[in-house]
Amino acid sequence: MDFKKFTETGKISLPDFINFIGVDAAGTLFKVSRHTATSYKYGLRQPSTKVAKRMMNITNGKLDFESIYGPIEKHKNV
Repeated sequence: MDFKKFTETGKISLPDFINFIGVDAAGTLFKVSRHTATSYKYGLRQPSTKVAKRMMNITNGKLDFESIYGPIEKHKNV
């Protein structure tokens, strides 16, 4: 992952963020298990709204709704 791009844009996807800091660190940081953080990294699970809010607060907005759940347009047919 290109750290320069991350710092310039101010936004990063959840899988990229977890990949950048590591699964163990992400689990500790977000107060979830290592296995849960791994599932987030590979898109097997999505965080609950409670955990997503925690992620947004901890990262000072680097992670936002779209970086956690994906673009809103993608879910238009729901």
